Amino acid sequence: MFIKSFNRPISPHLTVYLPQTGSLLSIWHRLSAIVILFCALLIIYILKLYLWVSPVELNYLSKIICTLVNSQLTKFLLGLILSYHMLNGLRHIKSNLGYTLENNKLNKSVILFVICLLSLQFINNL
Repeated sequence: MFIKSFNRPISPHLTVYLPQTGSLLSIWHRLSAIVILFCALLIIYILKLYLWVSPVELNYLSKIICTLVNSQLTKFLLGLILSYHMLNGLRHIKSNLGYTLENNKLNKSVILFVICLLSLQFINNL
């Protein structure tokens, strides 16, 4: 038999809908929590190394850590991630209390959230 091949997507529902603002912010909130957890585990690992290395290795390790921590890019990214996670958590609590159930209030909430995030980053980099 002759099988007709159509050029159709496998999952048509994925191409029809736009991503929702709330779901994107929720996904990014979870990703920022993973990054914060990774940084906390890295700090714990570094503190553990301080207990077990010799003084010569400790001097070398201290130089590497100071170089990484004093980088402007590192400070900016960590400040952005921490600020995002904190402000998005507050926005999420506000939406759980029912203040942003309408779509226009959600959009205003996201705009206010972005303004606060950028202003915190601007203050952090002064």
